[in-house]
Parts: sequence; structure tokens; C-alpha cells
Amino acid sequence: MAIAGPAAAALASLKPDQVTFLQSLEKAELHAHLNGSIPIAVIQQLGKEYVNSPSSTHGDAIYATIERLIYGSELETIDDFFSVFPIIYHLTSTPESLACATRGVPNAFLDGDHPQCNYLELRTGPRERLNT
Repeated sequence: MAIAGPAAAALASLKPDQVTFLQSLEKAELHAHLNGSIPIAVIQQLGKEYVNSPSSTHGDAIYATIERLIYGSELETIDDFFSVFPIIYHLTSTPESLACATRGVPNAFLDGDHPQCNYLELRTGPRERLNT
């Protein structure tokens, strides 16, 4: 990723030892949104559970999107990602599925072998009511 604009100017103003110091600092994810951070494997697991649940009710469009996610949909553009957010809300609509997603996110961010950061603030918006 290229650094441009004011960030590039700020970086260019630093001495090499200052850049080395900044690179050595532990990284923090100042905030991540739960539904945008769920690992694809967890989404696929929740999708399988959702479509196989006798109590789930879903229309053809929801079912088709979940099927695409389960069986390897390509998510290459920002529009691809935004198109699945409504489905993710369906997949995390029970306390159990929300708990599964919530456990999956820090596991991905803070993975012992390849942590993406050392601090994570995980956010989610309020919900009217989870299906029980």
C-alpha cells in the first residue's frame, strides 16, 4: 500500500531511527465492528447451521446468498462485502450465533501465531431484540 498526501509528508520528515521506533511499536486495532470482522469460516459455519435449522425462515434471496457464502463466494470488491451484511445480521440473530461470531473475531485478530494486533476494541450496534 502506498502512503500519500499528508501522511507521506509526515513520514518523510522523520529520521530513520524514528521510523524504526514506530515500526517496533505494538499495533492496536482501535475499533472493529463485529459484523464486519467475522472470519469467513465462522460465517460459513453459521450459514450451514442457519439453513439446516428447522426453525429458520428465509426467503429465496436470503437462502441463495447464504448458499453462496457457504460454498465459496468470491468477495473481491467493497460492494461484494456490503451486499452480505444483511445476511450476516440474519446469521447472528440468536444469542448462540452471536456468541459464536463474537468468539471468532478476537480469535482471528489475536491469533497466537500471527496476531494482527495486541489490542482490540470490538463494537456492535444495539439490536432491537435477538430471536430466542
